[in-house]
Amino acid sequence: MGMDYRWEAIDALEVEEKYAEALTLMVIEWEKHPEDLKVVIRLGFLCWYLIVEAGVLGGDGLDAHGIIECEKLFSELVHFGQATFPDDREFLWTFGYMISLFPEFFDLSALIASGNYGEDPYEAGNKMIEKAHILHPEDEIIQLIYLYNSPGLMKSQEYKELCEEVAVQLPFKFQGKGEMQQYFKVVLNRTNFDSD
Repeated sequence: MGMDYRWEAIDALEVEEKYAEALTLMVIEWEKHPEDLKVVIRLGFLCWYLIVEAGVLGGDGLDAHGIIECEKLFSELVHFGQATFPDDREFLWTFGYMISLFPEFFDLSALIASGNYGEDPYEAGNKMIEKAHILHPEDEIIQLIYLYNSPGLMKSQEYKELCEEVAVQLPFKFQGKGEMQQYFKVVLNRTNFDSD
């Protein structure tokens, strides 16, 4: 089923919308344990979330300086992750997903320079997802994310069945109440989004 994304102390801070405190604790943890993939992913997600939701979060988020620092940190995590976890499915699909939605927010030059994800920053995230899918075609969550970019397939019975299978897995895959778990439980539940 993959990684357990629960992190009780961070989940509790995120529920209370104490994002700056959660970010500080995650950075400290990453400095202590840089090769802890869960820390890298959760920290990357929180940076991404605070950046893309800045307008919605308002006073509950970060100020402009904090957002710029999150952009830098996310880019650093991408570079670190592609060097440290180049074939790890969890790194590839989570960061690939985030990058594919908003590549313009981040400095992806180190990711592009690696030569593993093409030369176009707008395609780098999709190439990360594709790599995760090639390495682990049996992972239904990765398969769902990968196939989502195939418009003709989205109306197929096979895709609808995959959506139903993934919907059942989501509560188990994303346990806990943190922003990341709540986000993916909603956006990956395509049983309602993709119906006719």
